[in-house]
Amino acid sequence: MVKQAIKDDQGLSAVAKDIHITVKEGTVTLDGKVSTEQQSNLATNTATAVAVDEKVKNRMEVTHNK
Repeated sequence: MVKQAIKDDQGLSAVAKDIHITVKEGTVTLDGKVSTEQQSNLATNTATAVAVDEKVKNRMEVTHNK
């Protein structure tokens, strides 16, 4: 569900393939590289909205801070 929500988000569709999602013991972890802090925050917000009963951990690397 989280992966599909990220793919469907217009602000993330270009980088969705670079975001890796794992779910373990009630925690959704986002890994990978995105271009901006805005994309990182958007991915976290999207995952949090979809996985309401799970904790979301953002471990993504921002490669450019524009």
